[in-house]
Amino acid sequence: MINIMRADMFRIFNGKAIYVTFAIMMLLTILIVYVFRTAPQTGIIINDEQVAETIDTTEDTFEALGEVLLPDRADTMNGAVAAQIALGSIDTLAFVFLVLICVIAMDMFTTGAIKNELSTGLSRTKLYLAKFILSSVISFVFMFLYLLASILLASLIDGIGYWGDGFFTYVFASFSAQMLLVLAVNSVGIFLGFVTRKEGAVIGLFLAVMYVPTAIAGLLSIAFPSAIEVLNYDLFNQFGFLSQVTNITSAELTRSIAICLIFILVPTIAGINIFRRTEIK
Repeated sequence: MINIMRADMFRIFNGKAIYVTFAIMMLLTILIVYVFRTAPQTGIIINDEQVAETIDTTEDTFEALGEVLLPDRADTMNGAVAAQIALGSIDTLAFVFLVLICVIAMDMFTTGAIKNELSTGLSRTKLYLAKFILSSVISFVFMFLYLLASILLASLIDGIGYWGDGFFTYVFASFSAQMLLVLAVNSVGIFLGFVTRKEGAVIGLFLAVMYVPTAIAGLLSIAFPSAIEVLNYDLFNQFGFLSQVTNITSAELTRSIAICLIFILVPTIAGINIFRRTEIK
């Protein structure tokens, strides 16, 4: 299995696709930092005139409100703010993960190399797992580079920001939780690749799994507001929960982890069994 992954890495890093994908991700990073830097940021945004007009208070109380509320405004895109935004927008890398899955797993089907792979007596289970592990590891690397690039770019512009009071713990916990989710995303993608063995089908079905449930639930919620609760169990929407892993309840965290494990184990087990019984022509 290690030899399979080594051969794939040699092929991938001697091709252009992974470098083009990396360049697109860096452009996405720059765009996100720029957009959030020029737009109002999270926090309590309030100015003196608004307070004066809406709150009947004494001068001392007004000053106290100013001391508490005004520093919470995020007027700059520093490294700490960029870390939070990057962790909250890792779902935008879904397209990157899809490209990596196609490059790593689909090439052998589109070129017919799968016949040569299996003719050597290679275990189909090992081949499947090798593709899954390699796509996941490279996805983790891209996640880390996305986070690191966001922090470095924002830090160069507006400074590193404040990283105290458990901020490192928050970053580490959120990143680790989303790694589990990316395993689930890759499990679905590899399953689609080995079952359909057609790149077009993988792209269409992958995007359907990621985005269609969200769209349907959103439309249904217009007539049935309770339908929005379905999103709590949608794979793609777990990015939102797990990006705030230190701020969600234990029940929400348990639910998200359970959903991730289901999407890791079920597609992997089913994919291996289907692929082992599939005739390769």
